[in-house]
Amino acid sequence: MRLSRLEKLCLALIIAIGVMFAVGANRAGYKGPAFIPAPEQIMLSGLDNIVLSTKSGDIVLELVATYNISAGVRGRKNYRGDALSSVSPMDLVLAWGDLNQPLML
Repeated sequence: MRLSRLEKLCLALIIAIGVMFAVGANRAGYKGPAFIPAPEQIMLSGLDNIVLSTKSGDIVLELVATYNISAGVRGRKNYRGDALSSVSPMDLVLAWGDLNQPLML
């Protein structure tokens, strides 16, 4: 199927309006803070372990630090069905400082 010039022009116009709307909505819809400080990490003086029992066996976690984090969640991926997903069922993409600001195109 071949498109006429008028159909191509209309299609390009629709795509351009859609992109402009998406970019404008992203900027207007951002409700996060202007600045989020960097996370604080405090190393533990004595090492401690946590043992998690799973269907696949025990998993030992070694605690090495504590964290104080305030951040914007910019992405997320869920995991399930394997031994490690019982320890960490999701990955989060976190942003703070300038990285938490909306993307300006």
